[in-house]
Amino acid sequence: MYRIAHVTDAHVSTVAPSSRKDDYFRAVISKLDWASTYGNATGVKLWLDSGDLFDRAVQTMEELNALYEVLVKREAKTLAIVGNHPIKGNAELWRPHSGIYILEKMLGPDRFEILDPFKATVEVGGHKIRLHHIDLLRRPAIWKHVLWKDYDPEGATIVLCSHFHPRQGIARCRGVYFASSGALSRGTLAEDNLRRKPSFFLIDIGKGGDVDFKRVVVPHRPASEVFNEKAILTIQDVIRDDDALRECVHTLREMERAGEATVSIYDLLKIVRGGYQVSDQAFELAMERLKVVAERHV
Repeated sequence: MYRIAHVTDAHVSTVAPSSRKDDYFRAVISKLDWASTYGNATGVKLWLDSGDLFDRAVQTMEELNALYEVLVKREAKTLAIVGNHPIKGNAELWRPHSGIYILEKMLGPDRFEILDPFKATVEVGGHKIRLHHIDLLRRPAIWKHVLWKDYDPEGATIVLCSHFHPRQGIARCRGVYFASSGALSRGTLAEDNLRRKPSFFLIDIGKGGDVDFKRVVVPHRPASEVFNEKAILTIQDVIRDDDALRECVHTLREMERAGEATVSIYDLLKIVRGGYQVSDQAFELAMERLKVVAERHV
């Protein structure tokens, strides 16, 4: 048996999201540290990271050192893709500057290796495992995405989802395993973050090629202890009580089913924003909330 651990979207940052009232940085580092210790104890032979290990394109030494201390403890090597947060624009231009590449040099190729900025395939135990940092969804949404049933894995037999933070579970489509444990971090006031238990996958590949997934829930504090509940209520009131918004989402759904073009989620919320006196922070939080509203109209 060959055991792999898959973690994604940690979003390590010393700059705490405004929605959090705890020490966000230490909370995320402690989750990664716990996962690493658990992996060592359970015989993990390879770590896969699907991106957004860092939350920003420029990292502090505190962030780099903390992650170094966590990753250097792993008894198995980590293979990673970058994701969209640790870089801005052209990945090659950021290679000398972004902390994700500096971390690679600090740890050395035997411990930490970056495969590609956004997409890579790893061959393990007769399986090709695809890491791809895009909105790869099990169910339709109104923003740009690719559905599991429509995705081209390019020969891979296991696809480990990232970028889309909610946990989507595991399914087999056209002979390919799709697995989504969800983001390790909980940074925004999206409803999913209030319910989801941060977790990662252990993936066991048998000698005959059999695959077994085990979801491991990481110790974490309840959402009520880490999020600013007053802000949550404010954003939910703005979105939930707006009948026009619900009707707009419904209309977009009908247009989508009819094959007609629809506006992006960002453009939609900019239209909604015109009717409210809200801050930039509230606008960004409402964007997250709108995604949840839209999902309910699938």
